[in-house]
Amino acid sequence: MPSVVESESQESVQGALIETEPEGCVPSSPAASKWRRVVEEIVTTEEIYVKTLGEVIEGYMSKIGLYTVGIGIAQVEVNTLFGNLKELHQFNSELLEGLQTRQESPVDLCQCFVDRMDGFSLYSEYCTNYPQ
Repeated sequence: MPSVVESESQESVQGALIETEPEGCVPSSPAASKWRRVVEEIVTTEEIYVKTLGEVIEGYMSKIGLYTVGIGIAQVEVNTLFGNLKELHQFNSELLEGLQTRQESPVDLCQCFVDRMDGFSLYSEYCTNYPQ
């Protein structure tokens, strides 16, 4: 059962975001609703982010890990440099999947973030390594 805060939050999201697109309207056209354009931007940005994280993992992290001795970088430095990037990639891949399947409803899309709220704590760990 949702808490009072969650219920009130969901109701305010519903009230603020529920807008329907004009029938036959292309989602990227000027006549499309504001929320549809916002949803498209969120999903597109997340797709690019997940793809880029994957490229960093495959193109840099995995390669540097193979050659740490040859290039004079200790494994601890590699771990500091990349932190929990693999976990972030996994989390954001799952978030993206949820966003892609829930983009028809603004309330469902918002719930996707709420459902994964705990996963965002992974960024605390990643950012903690940043100053090093």
